[in-house]
Amino acid sequence: MSNTQLFDSQSSAAAWQAEPLSEFIDSLLLTEGQTEENNQNQPNQPVQNNSTINVPANPVVNTPPAPLHSIPLEISTMDASTANMPGFETKRGINITKLMEQKYNQGAAFPNFSLNAPAVNGQRVMMGTDHEGKDNALVLVDTSTMRNGHITADPIIAAHRSDQPIVDLKWMDGNTVVAAVGEHGDPGLLRVYDVAQSAPGNPVNIVQREQMVVSEHQIRQVAMNQIQRHWIVVGGFDNSLQIMDLNHSPRSIYTRNVGSIVGSIKWETFTNNRLVSCTTDDGKMLMFDACMNLQAPPAVSLQAHAASKDGLFSHERYTETMVLLGFGDGTIEHYDLRNTNQPLSSVRDPFVDAIGEMSYNAQSRMLVTSGLTDFTVWKQDQYGDLSVWSHSALAKSKLKQTGSSSHMEHAVFVDPNTVFSCNTNGNAGLYLQ
Repeated sequence: MSNTQLFDSQSSAAAWQAEPLSEFIDSLLLTEGQTEENNQNQPNQPVQNNSTINVPANPVVNTPPAPLHSIPLEISTMDASTANMPGFETKRGINITKLMEQKYNQGAAFPNFSLNAPAVNGQRVMMGTDHEGKDNALVLVDTSTMRNGHITADPIIAAHRSDQPIVDLKWMDGNTVVAAVGEHGDPGLLRVYDVAQSAPGNPVNIVQREQMVVSEHQIRQVAMNQIQRHWIVVGGFDNSLQIMDLNHSPRSIYTRNVGSIVGSIKWETFTNNRLVSCTTDDGKMLMFDACMNLQAPPAVSLQAHAASKDGLFSHERYTETMVLLGFGDGTIEHYDLRNTNQPLSSVRDPFVDAIGEMSYNAQSRMLVTSGLTDFTVWKQDQYGDLSVWSHSALAKSKLKQTGSSSHMEHAVFVDPNTVFSCNTNGNAGLYLQ
């Protein structure tokens, strides 16, 4: 598929056709307030030299510090006390393994339904399984059925068998999913899947469109450019980041060795959509300017204070200059990227023993952390103070989940006030206020 466009005409990003590589840098330099919609008529027009865009040598460090509380989203303090947690009102739980046995009569083919990597698209969530061997699957569920349906209602929309573990996945548009697949020690593979109906009223099918080898070692994370979603960045056990345009061949455009295993990657819209951030297992948090082909010195190079702990596996850059780091011993550190010598604060998650993922929702001002063996929801007040708000056991469950007590939870926001979580026991839950 050398020049096949991954976006269909119904996609919100359809007008962003794949631009020549010489225009990639210009296309990333979006002015403040610029959106896809007001640029669709001229997707390939380069930014002129007289543009109002300010491109400092270091776009993070050169940003003036803001007075305390002048940015509403900025965290002031972190409190891990669990004494007064309001908590979710309801949890709608499902056992994916049992539903797969009932719906597809192939429970024997999936002896261990270890769920991983939930990716949200509206009310739909795609998950993968990540146990060793060839009996894996992609599963698409409808959270509106979980929310509003009877306790026995089946929320599974579609499933697709995979001969490789699903390590991570992301939606490119409403009908396309990109997944990193493969076992540890194998080459890093990306697969592109179509999620569509052949006609209105027909069942939804998940169909593999393409597979590509992108690394000699397993890929751990995939992140999308939030404006032009055919641009992706991947990283993992080959100690490097790769930026690729999935609408062009050859695919690997820019590569940067970071010297250690890549644990998490984000490509946020902050800083004019320019900076790719990653963490490494040995405790570094790095940010590279995509407009400099990843080859310039890092815009930020942070050696975490808690680097001696059990690995740095996750991060969340929740404002232009603020980032949260999550560690393998449950520690959360809060840094100002303009001064990374010491964390602003540090706290131990009361429920997550090892933090694997972090996600912040700006609208509700909530943070969800997840990993071994729970998830925690934190909430900011009007002063910016962050405190523990809930975790899985507080919700009144409609279905008791089963499986090992030593499991990994993977939690994401479906909307500002609703969390979806799945785990390595094959269970999934929707947590409602």
